[in-house]
Amino acid sequence: MDVTAIPFNHFIGIEHSDKPEYLLMLRRSPNLLNHLGTMHASAQSALAEATSGVCLLSSFKEQIASTVAVVRRCDMKFSKPAQGSLYASARLDGDRAQIVADVEGKGRALIHIEVEVHDAEGNRTMSASFDWFVSLRSPRVS
Repeated sequence: MDVTAIPFNHFIGIEHSDKPEYLLMLRRSPNLLNHLGTMHASAQSALAEATSGVCLLSSFKEQIASTVAVVRRCDMKFSKPAQGSLYASARLDGDRAQIVADVEGKGRALIHIEVEVHDAEGNRTMSASFDWFVSLRSPRVS
């Protein structure tokens, strides 16, 4: 799955990053600005959530096809006004092997992912954590 193709992400312009140290980016656009002329908190939030999804997908490539994943909780802290285009990185926080064992054994797991959003100059504008609830797909009854 390509998270940039999800209709909402595509609509606001989330793209794969042109900087190798980041996963996704969001170019500055007049439609994404707030009343102060900086990138809106909602735009940053959407970029962070999409980036956490990319991290989830890349961390569990083999398992993800047989699961359903939804955000259960997120926590965000804004640290600096977001000027210009934004770039986001993410990392899995937890033991990958244990998470896979939980999904295979219990049929579900809670996966914690940390995200940072930076502006084009490298200043961190926000940090976020996402808890994804992942469960095995129920077999369809025909």
